[in-house]
Amino acid sequence: MEAIYAVWDPDIVIRPDPDFPEGTCFGREAAQRFWESNREMMGGARLIIDEEHDLGDRCLVRIRQPVHSRSGYEGAYSWSVIVTTRAQKVIMVEFFIDHDKALAALALDPASPAAQ
Repeated sequence: MEAIYAVWDPDIVIRPDPDFPEGTCFGREAAQRFWESNREMMGGARLIIDEEHDLGDRCLVRIRQPVHSRSGYEGAYSWSVIVTTRAQKVIMVEFFIDHDKALAALALDPASPAAQ
């Protein structure tokens, strides 16, 4: 995780899915607490990247997150994630459970390769 945190801008913004109870996180420390809390709750499994689309200063990533929670729940979640960069640092990470909402946030044409 340290390699991931190393590319985060000190003023990074993390926006969880609007349906998630967590609010937006501002700054590296708050972002790390969000990330570590999520990993602890979901069981810390590796994320599986199903798709990745380079959109210039943004990247749209479709991921699957296996879940092995402390409560015994086993399963997986699928996410769309928009990562925004500036000067080779990640300045924002936005999570979407609904892929269509991620596409709308990017204002992508549903017929584009990233929308498929």
